[in-house]
Amino acid sequence: MKVTKLLYLLFILFSYEATLVAQIDTNTTKEQGLLPVHIDRRFHRKYKLLLEDVRKVYPLALEAKQVIEEYEKELQEIEKKRQQKKYLKKSEKELKLNFEYTVKDLYVSEGRLLMKLIHRETGMTVDEILRKYKGNLSASSTGAALRLFGHDTKITYDAEQEWILEMIIQDILSGRVACDMTPKKLNKSQFKEGMKEYRDDRKEINKKKRAYKKTQKKGQH
Repeated sequence: MKVTKLLYLLFILFSYEATLVAQIDTNTTKEQGLLPVHIDRRFHRKYKLLLEDVRKVYPLALEAKQVIEEYEKELQEIEKKRQQKKYLKKSEKELKLNFEYTVKDLYVSEGRLLMKLIHRETGMTVDEILRKYKGNLSASSTGAALRLFGHDTKITYDAEQEWILEMIIQDILSGRVACDMTPKKLNKSQFKEGMKEYRDDRKEINKKKRAYKKTQKKGQH
């Protein structure tokens, strides 16, 4: 399912598990630059799948970092709290204009990855960001709402535990893997077209499932 407006608000308001085989000493494996043959295919498959998600959401995490840095710089120069609130409100409108439909278009797993990468880039969880810029009440209510969709605004990033993810990021930063760092921006019509394609795909998949079940039942008689 697609992430609802709540995940979009998560971004606006502030602004594959890594273990493959438990028995493997991953630190030694990484230091040697090798992977045991029996997990080599699994590793590359997971790397490839995760890479596509990172390419989509990492630019958004970097954008979040830049937004927060701008917040801090501007707020330090604004002494009155009333003017600070006015500035934050204006900034939120600009973010909504630029990224509303981009963030709405994320899948739940991509939204979860985005929150991890935001923590990696900013040093703060989404919950901490919300509390800092929107207050405790807003952070609590947003966190509670997002939990209904399986999200945890207190989720953190652990480079050692998420070593495949960290490897992908380092490959991107070093230039070994291509990634357009410019956040993709969708407008309303593009978002609606994407949702239509998504629903049509789901209908086709469900249609094939029903046809397969009918075939199976006939074969049993």
